[in-house]
Amino acid sequence: MRSNGTVKDLSIISHAMGGFTGHLDNNVLFGWSVCCLGDLDGDGIAIDLAVGAPASGGVGAVWIMFLHQNGTVKGHQNISDTQGGFNGELITGGDFGRSVAYLGDIDFDGITDMAVGAPRDGAGTIWILFLQRNGTVKSQFKIGSN
Repeated sequence: MRSNGTVKDLSIISHAMGGFTGHLDNNVLFGWSVCCLGDLDGDGIAIDLAVGAPASGGVGAVWIMFLHQNGTVKGHQNISDTQGGFNGELITGGDFGRSVAYLGDIDFDGITDMAVGAPRDGAGTIWILFLQRNGTVKSQFKIGSN
């Protein structure tokens, strides 16, 4: 963004644009939530993103997007009940990925961590995801009514 508040440039990321090659079914709500994770992969470009898709696979998912300096996707990692090293139990309709948030490095391993909301999992759940540089989950912690 320019100092006068106007947009300097933009990059659209979708199933067919911006270098993203991941598979998205219709109506997964890709982009419902987005947060910057800083330089997760350690490549010196501090623009890596977490993108929520809360209707993906019926349980929800989060896509980690590793970006080029121009905002196009150079790589990605899906985190869901079947991919990305996540081994927590997600419930159908739980909306995992409805919200995503940068937490900094809360386990002091030098790598960014994040929170993922699943508001329809019981009375609501927040997953704390301890990430690895490649965007996969090293471990997770569930905060919820169960």
